[in-house]
Amino acid sequence: MPREKRLHPAAEWVELSTTAADWKAADPGLLATMLGQLHLIRAFEETVLELAGEGLVHGPAHSSIGQEGGAVGSIVSLRSADAVNGSHRGHHQFLAKAITHVTKGVLDPADLVTPEVQTVLQRTLAEILGLAQGYCSGRGGSMHLQWFEAGALGTNAIVGGGVPMAAGNAWAQKHSGTDDLTVTYFGDGAANIGSVLESLNLTSAWSLPLCFFIENNRYAVSTTVEEATGEPRLSARALGFGIAGLGIPGVPNDPFFWAAVSLTLVYTAYVSEVYRAGIESIHPSQAAAARSLGLTQAQALRYVVIPQAVRRVIPPLLNDFIGLQKDTVLVSYLGLVEAFRTANIEQQSIFNYTPYLALSVIFLVITLPLTRLTDYLVARDRRRFLAGAR
Repeated sequence: MPREKRLHPAAEWVELSTTAADWKAADPGLLATMLGQLHLIRAFEETVLELAGEGLVHGPAHSSIGQEGGAVGSIVSLRSADAVNGSHRGHHQFLAKAITHVTKGVLDPADLVTPEVQTVLQRTLAEILGLAQGYCSGRGGSMHLQWFEAGALGTNAIVGGGVPMAAGNAWAQKHSGTDDLTVTYFGDGAANIGSVLESLNLTSAWSLPLCFFIENNRYAVSTTVEEATGEPRLSARALGFGIAGLGIPGVPNDPFFWAAVSLTLVYTAYVSEVYRAGIESIHPSQAAAARSLGLTQAQALRYVVIPQAVRRVIPPLLNDFIGLQKDTVLVSYLGLVEAFRTANIEQQSIFNYTPYLALSVIFLVITLPLTRLTDYLVARDRRRFLAGAR
């Protein structure tokens, strides 16, 4: 029998997570600065999306909503001489670096938009809108934000294209005899790009002051991490090149978790719209009559308007409930769809279709009774309405 010897990578591979003691020991001023930057970046991104919806952004506008924390946390302690660059989704990285540059890393949450911060926000938005006031005179747009004075090397529209540029900047920093460093940001989709892996190798071979920051949002457009690689723990990429890998937990990877979140958000929006429509369907004279009897606006809404609105929206809410039931069942059977994707032609020829038949039957069992119940309630409500009208 051959002997086995367990090998260990040359570099460390660890995972960091915060503790209650870390929060107690944290500098309140630093936490306030980070919170202020998070609010500024989120509000900025929401404004960009609104303008894009109105057709005022001439070109793509890749939002970084939900990823602000990584940029703020990794940039807030950097100096202006330290450099960052990012991908096509890089508004948050650019803003975090630019705001840190003009504020020297100190923000007052009670007075966030100082004249310097206002200038950064205005020039960044102007660049995204293609206006001459922007940092690149409007020629770069959303995917090419650059401000050398602040250490923002520029974002890049090519997947993984910014990483070798960051390696080159780190090489220049090292040979200039400085202690400056560079942080390059890229997504999970770029983690398998050749230029990224080559940059990892050169960074290790030349001992460059370069940090690789992977923003793993689990999807490269529509391809999941698990579909693209056999090792979804992307920080492991660094180990093969002798670079220390650091994983930061916090984002669940379970697809069923995100499916539940998606269903919750979607149906919350549906139900909210149904209730809004129900309230607006009540004639204003109803509330006016209640006010004339001495009720306040809130009391009129509570005792007169909302009870009538709820009665009117019960049928639409039942329709939403039916849709939620079907979507939940569909999520439960996502694994069957995955079987189709991974099976080869020979396997498909003998694939067991019984679960699909069972799924169809479940849909019918859920849909038909609830549909009949909805029809009955609608008819009953109409009969009562007509009886009252007489």
